[in-house]
Amino acid sequence: MLSKKSITDIRDRKAEHLSGSCFRVSNKANNNCFHNDKGISIYVIISIVGLLALAFILILPQAMDIQRREKAEQCISNMRELDDAIRRYMAEREENFRGEARDLNRTGYLRRPVYVCPSGTPESHYFLEGNYETFEVIVRCPLHQENPEEFPDHRLPDAD
Repeated sequence: MLSKKSITDIRDRKAEHLSGSCFRVSNKANNNCFHNDKGISIYVIISIVGLLALAFILILPQAMDIQRREKAEQCISNMRELDDAIRRYMAEREENFRGEARDLNRTGYLRRPVYVCPSGTPESHYFLEGNYETFEVIVRCPLHQENPEEFPDHRLPDAD
């Protein structure tokens, strides 16, 4: 039969062998299953995961806003290119212009045949018009024209 001392020795050896497990056998009074021998507790891990989730939640809207601003800048760049092409068209041909970007492409004033707002659909073509007598050019984004509150940036800075 085993003595009390030998049972305690066996229990201590099992405790050393199972030191990383919550089910270890130990006669210590401060046995804690939420803390391993390396000093990392489950509370620390939960805190780190929570902080990472909070950082992600705070950064995500800013990243979305950056994409929105990039699309608005591309839209303005498209409108400036169209504005320049209409001005060249009117200066060389001495006539008004009203049409689409593909008309300017066919006559050699634009490089690409299709200009659409990057925030819109493939059918989101710009409204183009030029008056030769006043040399006034109107280039409007279809999204800004339909919903100016949602797309306030989609207009040329010098436009009304």
